[in-house]
Amino acid sequence: MTSRVEHCTLFNKNYLLEGLSLINSFLSSVPEGNLWVLCLDEETFQVINTLPSKSIKPISLQEVTILKESFDKFLENRSFVESIFTIKSHFVCYVLSKLKKDDWLIYLDADIALTEDYKLREVPKGGDHMILSPHYRSKLSAKGSVSGKFNAGYVGFRVSATGIEAANWWRDSCTRWCYVTTENNLYADQKYLEHLQSMWPTETFIAEFGLNLSTWSLDQDQEISRIKKTVYISHHPVLSFHFHSLKHSEFITYLGINRYGRILSHKKIRKEIYYPYVRSLYRNRKEVNHRLGNSTRIENRILPSGIGIKSLVRGLLNGDIVFNRLLRG
Repeated sequence: MTSRVEHCTLFNKNYLLEGLSLINSFLSSVPEGNLWVLCLDEETFQVINTLPSKSIKPISLQEVTILKESFDKFLENRSFVESIFTIKSHFVCYVLSKLKKDDWLIYLDADIALTEDYKLREVPKGGDHMILSPHYRSKLSAKGSVSGKFNAGYVGFRVSATGIEAANWWRDSCTRWCYVTTENNLYADQKYLEHLQSMWPTETFIAEFGLNLSTWSLDQDQEISRIKKTVYISHHPVLSFHFHSLKHSEFITYLGINRYGRILSHKKIRKEIYYPYVRSLYRNRKEVNHRLGNSTRIENRILPSGIGIKSLVRGLLNGDIVFNRLLRG
């Protein structure tokens, strides 16, 4: 029997627009398998549970006692973000327990979008039991990085003795310590991934460049091109992109392309990668607010959260600000 490749993600109302963009890209890029979605609040579950596709498996946090109790406990002494980082590994282990032997489970952060070329990603070999995605840091972003070699926005485990042991080790380690700070060569849930590779070096599959790319992968002099529907960065097809620097409101989106330094090809990157995503968020906002109604609608701020006047001006000068209505086609 051929093993299946399943995916999972988690988010709350604050990332619902991103989560829907991930779901839409998943449905058009992954012909087989399911996307398990842990909904961290009832508004999110209300929206995801009404999606017609049987490939989307919504799970309410309130209905899974072991996850709800763990999440509440983490919130007692960790920030909301740190608690999400911690519960991620617990959710991965939970879904693994639902799958069949030799199936794969890949976790995706909610602010990732898959391209149609995602199905062409390299496949782990028979002796592999984990998938780790390097940051593939550019020269601009390599300086002063504390978050580690691998990014926890894309990580996979096989339903095997080794894969489950590795996932459980990650979960238990995050349970003991998972904070957005550096301590004893640790950082949140990410630096543990380096330990996983050192513990199981021959069982770890390293994802190729093009998978889980983000602002940290963009360099000053990279060549950006498109052939038909495929976008290439440094001659590698973009398989998935992680929009972790992007912030948006109803009116304005801060892209964050130049977060680590001036990118010479930022205009082409905006057009080929970021603008389609901004359009997707814009459409999702209208749809979600229609579904949720006035009482629970997505907050419509003039400026994105965390973006002040100085950041707005700097973003305008760097080409990192987009007025959503200009792209709503």
